[in-house]
Amino acid sequence: MNRISILVLAVFAFLFACDEKDEFDAVKPIEAPAAKGPAEPLSEGVADSLPQGHPPAAEPPPQQAPPMVRYDSPGQYGKTGPLLWTAPANWQATKPASQMRLAEYVVQTEKGEPPTLTIFHFGPAGGGGVEANVSRWLGQFGDAAKRAKRGEKTVNGMKVHTVDASGTYNPGMAGGNQPPKANQRLLGAIVESEAGLFFFKLVGPKAGVDAIESDWNTFVSSFQKG
Repeated sequence: MNRISILVLAVFAFLFACDEKDEFDAVKPIEAPAAKGPAEPLSEGVADSLPQGHPPAAEPPPQQAPPMVRYDSPGQYGKTGPLLWTAPANWQATKPASQMRLAEYVVQTEKGEPPTLTIFHFGPAGGGGVEANVSRWLGQFGDAAKRAKRGEKTVNGMKVHTVDASGTYNPGMAGGNQPPKANQRLLGAIVESEAGLFFFKLVGPKAGVDAIESDWNTFVSSFQKG
């Protein structure tokens, strides 16, 4: 084959190649379906766990915490609410001296000034915790707190922390800055309830508190879920 024939064949091959289409031209590109509306943002905390494009998960309904317990009158003490109790007949239920107090009892004895029981409740997460309150109570007795007794027990399915301290009692600002009193005794109980901590603090002359210690133990044993 001469050079002219070879050249003619080469020209025809070139023209034929230019007329051919690439094989990928016959493949139609995949188009994403048109959006029906703006995409809704995924719920916070859920976006990372759902695959891309997944519809947002429904938010769970907010859970409302139980409210702080309050009584309309001293006659309701311990008879309604998440924590119930029975006070001895000679414990006089009185109107709390402070709005911070849930309830208050004056305990008449034959041993001088009557002890006072104050009760507090600040809701499910209020009150500062068990240890903080026990430390504060014991701190009101100064060095005498080293001889204090602490304990734990279960009363009708609830954990109860107990405190017993004697000596010179200094209420500080909580007591209206009254001067320290000698020969005092504190009996305390902190109840872990489903509605939060309940704080029971009985304070008075040691002789008077000693006389009602049995009544106090019966009182603590009466705690039950409401």
